[in-house]
Amino acid sequence: MSATFRPFGRYGMGTVVKRMLLPLAALAIAGLLLPTGAQRAYACSCVQTDLQAEITSADLILVGTVSEMLTVPPLDPATRDDLEHKAAVVVQVNEYLKGTGPSQVTVAEPALSYTFSGGGRVVTNFNTCSLFGEDSRAKRYVLMLSGDPDSLTSPGLCSASRVADENYLQQVRAITGPGTLPTTGPAPPAAESDDGFPWLPVVIASTASAGALGAAAAWLVRRASRA
Repeated sequence: MSATFRPFGRYGMGTVVKRMLLPLAALAIAGLLLPTGAQRAYACSCVQTDLQAEITSADLILVGTVSEMLTVPPLDPATRDDLEHKAAVVVQVNEYLKGTGPSQVTVAEPALSYTFSGGGRVVTNFNTCSLFGEDSRAKRYVLMLSGDPDSLTSPGLCSASRVADENYLQQVRAITGPGTLPTTGPAPPAAESDDGFPWLPVVIASTASAGALGAAAAWLVRRASRA
């Protein structure tokens, strides 16, 4: 008895084609989620920080909301250059838990910057230790800073600075005591917002993990469902 040759084994051609298309579809979806442009991200490694030690070493401790993101020098996506445009955030201060200062401060974020690719697109360069990112706008932070209020630099994600929640604020206030209002200008309301959509249409170059992509997708779904 002669055996019948089946180029696709015991499966039909349609089944094989479907099995080939499934991973291709998954790759296509992943391609939509992943950013384009050059990969320019840098890994972060943190050591455990002691809250008491961080509070003692800080010159200023403030609670405030990011109202604006800036680049220094200013970046125009339509005008290509060879500069590195460093990021900075403008923070509306609600209260000072240590030290005093104005109702608005600007904090430089050296771990986040923007450059132009060879094709003329804006590329985001960031270190995963960056405290501030493109989603920081409208978020409230506890910031433990050193230096003059007119020249402040982000202490990074490895510090005791972080997005403020009531539990963490209570821990900090248990050491610092009650806060004081800014010395100049009115303190803004403490209301928070989830309006964290990127402030600039740039090409984001990152080594985002699958978990981060999943969180981003979930956030987009929630935003769409509210519309």
